[in-house]
Amino acid sequence: MKKYIIYLLILILTTSILFSKNTADDIVGTWRTANGKGLIEIYKANDGTYQGKIVGKDRRKDKNGNDITTDISNPDPALRNRLIFGLVIITKFKFDGDDTWTDGRIYNPEDGKEYKCKMWMDDINNLNLRGYIGFSLLGRTEKWTRVK
Repeated sequence: MKKYIIYLLILILTTSILFSKNTADDIVGTWRTANGKGLIEIYKANDGTYQGKIVGKDRRKDKNGNDITTDISNPDPALRNRLIFGLVIITKFKFDGDDTWTDGRIYNPEDGKEYKCKMWMDDINNLNLRGYIGFSLLGRTEKWTRVK
């Protein structure tokens, strides 16, 4: 009898682990940023990696009160005229098969810097992004929520 109980527990545990895993495309969709000011659409690119672009954002103002619509904080002067809407800020993410998307980069248009990044989901509606420089320990994690 004890042997059957142990087998049953192993079966239940294995089944729950198998069904809790994410699939690569679970990340696809529109996400609201942690501060609630931006909407990012994450999609699968033609090369099989995952990317994300800005599809909605609260308007930032310059010191004169004018709307900022271009990438003015970019360190490359040639890129400062790029429009913020439609700007690809998440690039080259690959699903590692173990609930994490890795090897990607994230660009922050507010400071003009790009960071290494990894992403994972708590559940189908909550996405964690950890941007960092060098090592993952030296970074910051944000939680985004799914819009659709």
